[in-house]
Amino acid sequence: DLVVRGGLLRALGFGAGVLLSLCGVVFVTRELGPVGYGQFQTIISLLVVVQSLTDVGMATLGMREYAQRRGEDRARFMGVLLGLRLVLTFLGVAIASAIAVLAGYSTALVVGTFLGGLGLVLTVVQTTIGIPLGAELRISVITAIDFTRQALTAALYVAVVMAGGGVLPLLAVVIPVQIVLLVWTVGLVGDRVPLRPIFDRIAWRDLLTTSI
Repeated sequence: DLVVRGGLLRALGFGAGVLLSLCGVVFVTRELGPVGYGQFQTIISLLVVVQSLTDVGMATLGMREYAQRRGEDRARFMGVLLGLRLVLTFLGVAIASAIAVLAGYSTALVVGTFLGGLGLVLTVVQTTIGIPLGAELRISVITAIDFTRQALTAALYVAVVMAGGGVLPLLAVVIPVQIVLLVWTVGLVGDRVPLRPIFDRIAWRDLLTTSI
Protein backbone atom coordinates (compact mmCIF):
# COMPACT_ATOMS: atom_id res chain seq x y z
CA ASP A 1 0.00 0.00 0.00
CA LEU A 2 2.84 2.37 0.87
CA VAL A 3 4.57 1.60 -2.42
CA VAL A 4 1.37 2.19 -4.41
CA ARG A 5 0.63 5.49 -2.69
CA GLY A 6 4.24 6.53 -3.06
CA GLY A 7 4.24 5.69 -6.75
CA LEU A 8 1.06 7.68 -7.30
CA LEU A 9 2.47 10.65 -5.41
CA ARG A 10 5.69 10.54 -7.42
CA ALA A 11 3.72 10.42 -10.67
CA LEU A 12 1.59 13.41 -9.68
CA GLY A 13 4.63 15.37 -8.56
CA PHE A 14 6.48 14.51 -11.75
CA GLY A 15 3.55 15.62 -13.92
CA ALA A 16 3.18 18.93 -12.08
CA GLY A 17 6.92 19.53 -12.29
CA VAL A 18 6.96 18.87 -16.03
CA LEU A 19 4.22 21.44 -16.57
CA LEU A 20 6.21 24.05 -14.64
CA SER A 21 9.35 23.16 -16.57
CA LEU A 22 7.53 23.64 -19.87
CA CYS A 23 6.44 27.11 -18.76
CA GLY A 24 10.06 27.99 -18.02
CA VAL A 25 11.22 26.61 -21.36
CA VAL A 26 8.72 28.83 -23.20
CA PHE A 27 10.23 31.94 -21.63
CA VAL A 28 13.80 30.78 -22.26
CA THR A 29 13.05 29.97 -25.92
CA ARG A 30 11.50 33.37 -26.54
CA GLU A 31 14.44 35.10 -24.87
CA LEU A 32 17.27 33.26 -26.63
CA GLY A 33 15.70 32.52 -30.01
CA PRO A 34 16.18 29.29 -31.97
CA VAL A 35 19.98 29.54 -32.29
CA GLY A 36 20.59 30.70 -28.74
CA TYR A 37 18.25 28.09 -27.30
CA GLY A 38 20.03 25.40 -29.32
CA GLN A 39 23.35 26.48 -27.80
CA PHE A 40 21.78 26.57 -24.34
CA GLN A 41 20.47 23.03 -24.75
CA THR A 42 23.84 21.86 -26.05
CA ILE A 43 25.51 22.93 -22.80
CA ILE A 44 22.70 21.41 -20.71
CA SER A 45 23.02 18.14 -22.64
CA LEU A 46 26.80 18.14 -22.14
CA LEU A 47 26.36 18.50 -18.39
CA VAL A 48 23.72 15.75 -18.36
CA VAL A 49 26.22 13.44 -20.06
CA VAL A 50 28.80 14.33 -17.40
CA GLN A 51 26.26 13.55 -14.68
CA SER A 52 25.38 10.20 -16.23
CA LEU A 53 28.98 9.11 -16.81
CA THR A 54 30.21 10.10 -13.36
CA ASP A 55 27.33 8.41 -11.56
CA VAL A 56 28.31 4.89 -12.73
CA GLY A 57 25.73 3.28 -10.49
CA MET A 58 26.76 5.22 -7.38
CA ALA A 59 23.23 6.28 -6.42
CA THR A 60 21.91 2.71 -6.46
CA LEU A 61 24.98 1.40 -4.66
CA GLY A 62 24.69 4.12 -2.04
CA MET A 63 21.06 3.30 -1.34
CA ARG A 64 21.80 -0.41 -0.92
CA GLU A 65 24.86 0.02 1.25
CA TYR A 66 23.23 2.64 3.46
CA ALA A 67 20.36 0.26 4.18
CA GLN A 68 22.70 -2.64 4.98
CA ARG A 69 25.36 -0.90 7.07
CA ARG A 70 25.19 0.49 10.60
CA GLY A 71 27.07 2.87 12.87
CA GLU A 72 30.62 3.94 12.04
CA ASP A 73 30.76 1.57 9.07
CA ARG A 74 27.79 3.34 7.49
CA ALA A 75 29.17 6.80 8.28
CA ARG A 76 32.54 5.99 6.74
CA PHE A 77 30.93 4.50 3.64
CA MET A 78 28.85 7.64 3.07
CA GLY A 79 31.92 9.85 3.51
CA VAL A 80 33.90 7.76 1.01
CA LEU A 81 30.99 7.80 -1.44
CA LEU A 82 30.66 11.58 -1.19
CA GLY A 83 34.39 12.06 -1.74
CA LEU A 84 34.46 9.82 -4.79
CA ARG A 85 31.38 11.42 -6.37
CA LEU A 86 32.84 14.89 -5.81
CA VAL A 87 36.15 14.00 -7.45
CA LEU A 88 34.47 12.32 -10.44
CA THR A 89 32.09 15.23 -10.92
CA PHE A 90 34.79 17.91 -10.70
CA LEU A 91 36.80 15.93 -13.26
CA GLY A 92 33.76 15.69 -15.54
CA VAL A 93 33.04 19.42 -15.23
CA ALA A 94 36.66 20.22 -16.10
CA ILE A 95 36.42 18.04 -19.21
CA ALA A 96 33.09 19.60 -20.20
CA SER A 97 34.53 23.11 -19.82
CA ALA A 98 37.54 22.12 -21.91
CA ILE A 99 35.22 20.76 -24.61
CA ALA A 100 33.34 24.07 -24.64
CA VAL A 101 36.61 25.94 -25.12
CA LEU A 102 37.91 23.62 -27.85
CA ALA A 103 34.57 23.79 -29.66
CA GLY A 104 35.00 27.54 -29.96
CA TYR A 105 31.95 28.48 -27.91
CA SER A 106 31.49 32.09 -26.84
CA THR A 107 32.84 33.29 -23.50
CA ALA A 108 29.32 33.34 -22.07
CA LEU A 109 28.80 29.69 -23.00
CA VAL A 110 32.19 28.60 -21.66
CA VAL A 111 31.66 30.39 -18.35
CA GLY A 112 28.08 29.12 -18.33
CA THR A 113 29.36 25.56 -18.73
CA PHE A 114 31.59 26.00 -15.71
CA LEU A 115 28.83 27.57 -13.60
CA GLY A 116 26.38 24.89 -14.66
CA GLY A 117 29.04 22.39 -13.66
CA LEU A 118 29.28 23.92 -10.20
CA GLY A 119 25.53 23.50 -9.96
CA LEU A 120 26.03 19.86 -10.91
CA VAL A 121 28.56 19.47 -8.08
CA LEU A 122 25.97 20.85 -5.65
CA THR A 123 23.41 18.44 -7.11
CA VAL A 124 25.72 15.50 -6.48
CA VAL A 125 26.32 16.59 -2.89
CA GLN A 126 22.59 17.06 -2.26
CA THR A 127 21.54 13.74 -3.79
CA THR A 128 24.32 11.83 -2.00
CA ILE A 129 23.49 13.32 1.38
CA GLY A 130 19.82 12.66 0.63
CA ILE A 131 20.31 8.91 0.17
CA PRO A 132 18.71 8.14 3.57
CA LEU A 133 15.44 9.65 2.31
CA GLY A 134 15.21 6.98 -0.35
CA ALA A 135 16.39 4.20 1.94
CA GLU A 136 13.69 5.16 4.46
CA LEU A 137 11.03 5.38 1.72
CA ARG A 138 10.22 9.00 2.52
CA ILE A 139 8.48 9.36 -0.83
CA SER A 140 6.52 12.50 0.02
CA VAL A 141 9.69 14.36 1.01
CA ILE A 142 11.57 13.20 -2.09
CA THR A 143 8.65 14.29 -4.27
CA ALA A 144 8.51 17.67 -2.56
CA ILE A 145 12.24 18.22 -3.14
CA ASP A 146 12.02 17.24 -6.81
CA PHE A 147 8.95 19.45 -7.35
CA THR A 148 10.67 22.37 -5.61
CA ARG A 149 13.70 21.91 -7.85
CA GLN A 150 11.57 22.20 -10.99
CA ALA A 151 9.42 25.03 -9.61
CA LEU A 152 12.39 27.14 -8.50
CA THR A 153 14.20 26.53 -11.78
CA ALA A 154 11.17 27.63 -13.80
CA ALA A 155 10.62 30.68 -11.58
CA LEU A 156 14.26 31.78 -11.88
CA TYR A 157 14.20 31.25 -15.65
CA VAL A 158 11.24 33.61 -15.84
CA ALA A 159 12.96 36.11 -13.52
CA VAL A 160 16.16 36.09 -15.61
CA VAL A 161 14.20 36.59 -18.82
CA MET A 162 12.13 39.42 -17.33
CA ALA A 163 15.37 41.09 -16.19
CA GLY A 164 16.79 40.83 -19.70
CA GLY A 165 19.46 38.31 -18.79
CA GLY A 166 21.12 36.13 -21.39
CA VAL A 167 22.38 32.59 -21.63
CA LEU A 168 25.01 32.91 -18.86
CA PRO A 169 22.63 33.64 -15.94
CA LEU A 170 20.22 31.04 -17.32
CA LEU A 171 22.92 28.38 -17.14
CA ALA A 172 23.82 29.54 -13.62
CA VAL A 173 20.24 29.22 -12.33
CA VAL A 174 21.01 25.70 -11.08
CA ILE A 175 23.40 27.08 -8.42
CA PRO A 176 20.90 28.97 -6.21
CA VAL A 177 18.31 26.23 -6.76
CA GLN A 178 20.66 23.53 -5.52
CA ILE A 179 21.87 25.62 -2.59
CA VAL A 180 18.27 25.81 -1.36
CA LEU A 181 17.76 22.07 -1.81
CA LEU A 182 21.09 21.23 -0.18
CA VAL A 183 20.28 23.28 2.92
CA TRP A 184 16.85 21.62 3.04
CA THR A 185 18.32 18.13 2.72
CA VAL A 186 21.00 18.75 5.34
CA GLY A 187 18.26 19.88 7.71
CA LEU A 188 16.45 16.58 7.14
CA VAL A 189 19.29 14.06 7.37
CA GLY A 190 22.37 15.96 8.52
CA ASP A 191 22.30 14.15 11.85
CA ARG A 192 22.60 10.77 10.15
CA VAL A 193 25.00 11.42 7.28
CA PRO A 194 28.56 12.82 7.55
CA LEU A 195 28.92 16.08 5.66
CA ARG A 196 32.70 15.77 5.23
CA PRO A 197 33.94 13.77 2.24
CA ILE A 198 36.56 11.09 2.78
CA PHE A 199 39.38 10.88 0.24
CA ASP A 200 40.62 7.28 0.20
CA ARG A 201 41.83 5.95 -3.16
CA ILE A 202 41.76 2.32 -2.08
CA ALA A 203 38.17 2.59 -0.84
CA TRP A 204 37.25 4.47 -4.03
CA ARG A 205 38.69 1.67 -6.15
CA ASP A 206 36.62 -0.87 -4.27
CA LEU A 207 33.47 1.26 -4.74
CA LEU A 208 34.07 1.64 -8.46
CA THR A 209 34.69 -2.08 -8.83
CA THR A 210 31.43 -2.83 -7.05
CA SER A 211 29.31 -0.28 -8.90
CA ILE A 212 30.48 -0.95 -12.46
